[in-house]
Amino acid sequence: DETKNANEEENFILFNVLKTTNTEKTSNSKFLNINGITRSNIEKIIFVDSKSKVIGNKYYDVSEAGDSSIIAGYEDIDSNGYYEIYIGSNENIYGNINSSYLFAGMGNLNNIIDMDNLYMTNITNIDSLFFGDKKLQNIELGTKFKTNNVINMDNLFRDCENLNEIKLNSEFNTSKVTTMKNMFRNCKNVETLLLGTEFDTTNVKN
Repeated sequence: DETKNANEEENFILFNVLKTTNTEKTSNSKFLNINGITRSNIEKIIFVDSKSKVIGNKYYDVSEAGDSSIIAGYEDIDSNGYYEIYIGSNENIYGNINSSYLFAGMGNLNNIIDMDNLYMTNITNIDSLFFGDKKLQNIELGTKFKTNNVINMDNLFRDCENLNEIKLNSEFNTSKVTTMKNMFRNCKNVETLLLGTEFDTTNVKN
């Protein structure tokens, strides 16, 4: 750097980062380590811009730092056995640098609301992010879903069987991606696929 420090520069986001979910790989896994529900029991995820807007009988700390900077709650609004998850913070919510499996294995998930409240700027791994979300018909990634640092996009939309359109905007930059195996595998109902202007496969090896 400009101070002639020989140490390798590293980027860290320590505040308002979601827990890592890279071990929550099945439909029977917890989501963000929230007790009482499994991924298969979730039908909707709502990102809100204030902790006061999080709804639930109990609140869970879902921050990587364990400082309750991001909290979550859940409820079954329509009493159908499936839950709405609310995730909120009083500051920007950042995805974990390893966000693999973040929304994976949610076979009853039908909507993710306000992803513009989720900042993905520093993420390098989104392997299997939506893997197995069979009821999702549309995904609005939003303007904060910036992938310019992502290296791994394997299985990103795999087995999203009911997706009928995938629209990747200019924030979906794949210039650093080296692997995107099975990225769209078994997305058998997609009628519209727009890759966007920054879908660059120059460095992709797999």
